[in-house]
Amino acid sequence: MMARSKPGANRWVEKDAWVMLMRSPSDSMFCRSACLIYWTPEQLECRSVTGVLSNKHRSLGQTQARPAMTPEKLNVLKAVFHVYMGENTPADVADKRVKSVRRHLAQKSGDVQRKYVP
Repeated sequence: MMARSKPGANRWVEKDAWVMLMRSPSDSMFCRSACLIYWTPEQLECRSVTGVLSNKHRSLGQTQARPAMTPEKLNVLKAVFHVYMGENTPADVADKRVKSVRRHLAQKSGDVQRKYVP
């Protein structure tokens, strides 16, 4: 069975994956899991959340930033995050939690980019 992730998203999510997302124990785990629906690990590795060169990489001599994540997909992920939070979440709390979505995605992107040495 398939469940529609969000009207207008043009993205279908398997029912089991949808249930797993909605049962995520934290906002961070939700965002990290949900981003893999919209971007592959290879895409996450070569993209940044904002598309802006960080001060760290600028000081290391890099001159070009990685391309930003697709804004449409980012907006859809935030819309699905609103579904995850539920309708009973107070507006001020919901706004604060939605603002942390980009931070969670940046952390996931960093995890994918990190080279693991056995």
